[in-house]
Amino acid sequence: MFNLSLEGSTSSPDPRKYQYYLLLAILNVLVATSAVVSNLVLAAAIFRIPDRNRQRFSPFSLLVMNLSICDLLAAVVIGFGYSYYNILLLTGGARQDFFIFGIVVNHVGVVTNIVSVCTISALSVERFYAISFPLRHKVHFRKGTVQAFLVGCWLYAVLFACLSPVLSYSEFFLVYIHVHGTIPLICLPLVYWKTYAALRSHNIQVGNLSTVQRQPRELIHRNRERKLVSAILLVLVLFYTTFMPSYIANNMSALRPSFFESQSLTLFYGLSYVILLLNCIFNPFIYSWRIPQYRRAFKAVFGGCDCCSRQIETSIEQGVTMELRRRHPQPE
Repeated sequence: MFNLSLEGSTSSPDPRKYQYYLLLAILNVLVATSAVVSNLVLAAAIFRIPDRNRQRFSPFSLLVMNLSICDLLAAVVIGFGYSYYNILLLTGGARQDFFIFGIVVNHVGVVTNIVSVCTISALSVERFYAISFPLRHKVHFRKGTVQAFLVGCWLYAVLFACLSPVLSYSEFFLVYIHVHGTIPLICLPLVYWKTYAALRSHNIQVGNLSTVQRQPRELIHRNRERKLVSAILLVLVLFYTTFMPSYIANNMSALRPSFFESQSLTLFYGLSYVILLLNCIFNPFIYSWRIPQYRRAFKAVFGGCDCCSRQIETSIEQGVTMELRRRHPQPE
């Protein structure tokens, strides 16, 4: 996050740095505002999901809500906070202001990133169990279990952030980046590959069934699972795509702070966190695009009526069922 050894001088910035700080302040306000709006709309959409099907607070929805809370907190504290930080640099604020403010934003950024990584990992594993081991999924991913996991994630993240006074800046951020960045980056693609293989295998088994054994509802269910898996993949790819510039910048800052004596590298360091915040904007749109129940809820938020969107979704499912029966008529 903020490397206070690189910036924070009490002297007024030169004209070139003035433009740089002003650009970052404006970009952070724009990105943070967009992220706050999109995640508030997602929260409203989740509460519009009908609870009669127990989908509003299902284990999957709880994980999505937790990821949305992380995105919202990151947008408010890091986005607006980093904008205020650049304004302090423009106005030549006191060194004490930089130090206290930097500690707060650093800790919030570390906590939200750790919880986000844990939540995305849990979403990937949850989909793997749902497709590969449906019976085990119902046992291991109950509502109470997921709630306890999320509480544990937040406690772990807060405790890990408290290690920063114990370790040096370089040691802390190297451990933070590689434990919560490098290791999941290696493991999560393997989990997704196993999930995709299990889904493909099941689809082949369903395709080999006779028309009498094949149930249209089963095909619709597998199509929904495929959309959920693709949504998690998009969230995973988007997170690591936007996280990579910050990952590189923090490694460079921790290993050799002298790199950032160059103005171009300092600009890269600042822009890396603007790019990271883009992830907070797009996640809600991925859910609304790929997951039917969230798409219905988003339509209800903007259209003000849930029954119409549900009727549309039901008619689509009925159309799919009728088309499957037409193509594969059951023998009399």
